[in-house]
Amino acid sequence: MIYIVLFIYYVFLALLYDVGRYRRYRRLHFFVSLALMILVSGLRYRVGSDTVVYMDDFKYYPDLFHLRWNDFSDVRYEPFWILLNVCCKTLCNDFFLVQCVISMIHIVIWGKFVKKVCPTLCFSMVLFYYMFEYTKQNMEVMREAVALAFFLLAILALDERKTWKVMLYVITAFLFHKFSLVVFGLFFGFYLVYSLKKIYVLPVIAFFIIMPIVQRDWIYTIIENILSLDTIFTKGLIFYATSDQYTMIEYNWKGVLVTFLAIYIYIHGYSM
Repeated sequence: MIYIVLFIYYVFLALLYDVGRYRRYRRLHFFVSLALMILVSGLRYRVGSDTVVYMDDFKYYPDLFHLRWNDFSDVRYEPFWILLNVCCKTLCNDFFLVQCVISMIHIVIWGKFVKKVCPTLCFSMVLFYYMFEYTKQNMEVMREAVALAFFLLAILALDERKTWKVMLYVITAFLFHKFSLVVFGLFFGFYLVYSLKKIYVLPVIAFFIIMPIVQRDWIYTIIENILSLDTIFTKGLIFYATSDQYTMIEYNWKGVLVTFLAIYIYIHGYSM
C-alpha cells in the first residue's frame, strides 16, 4: 500500500511542479520525496535477495575495536563495504542501520545529481527513478548503489573539469564495488563519443544497442582476448557477460523503454 501512495504522490508532484510550473514549496517537497524513499528502503525488513545475504554476513563482522587486517582478506567484498558494515555495527548491532546509511548515501547524492543536471524536471526524474530503479538500487544491489552514487559525483566533477575529484570518486566507487571501473570506462568512452558531430554519434549509439541484440558472442570474444589475465576481475566480468541471470536473458520492456527514451532525450536536447 505504501508503494502505491508514494507513486500517487510523485505523479502529483511531477504534474504540479514540472508540468504546471508551480513554484511554492518546491524545495520542501523535493526534500520530502527523497526522505520518504530513504525511510521506506532503510526500514524495510528482508526485502531483496541480496539484502538477506548481507544481513547474514553482517552477523560475522567485528566492530571497529576488534577489526583486523585479516578481516579484509577473509571476506569476498571490497574494503569500503566491509568498513561501512563494521562502522555501523560499532554504533548499533542491527542491520537496519546499514540499510538506512546506504539508502541515505545513494538517494541524497542521486538527488544532488538530479538538481544539478535537470533542475526543471526534478519531480519527473523522481517519478521515473521510483518506477524503474528505486527498488533495485535500494533493496537489491546495495553495494552497487553506493558505488553508483560516487559514480554520479564523478560525472559532476568531470563536467566541472576537476580531474582530481573524478579520480577520488572513481577510486571510492571501486573500493565499494570493483566493477564500477568497467562502468566508468564505458561512460568515459561515450563521453568522448558525445563530443563528436551528431552524424557520427548516432551510428555509434545504434551499433552498441543493435549488436548485442543481434549477436552477443563478439562481446565474450573481446572480453576473453583483451582481458586474458587470470584474475578475479576477469573471471567475474566473464561470468556477468555470459550469465543466464544477467546478460543472456531476453530484453524486457523497461530496458527497451529506458534505452530509446534516452536516445530521444539526447536527439531532442541536441536539436534545441
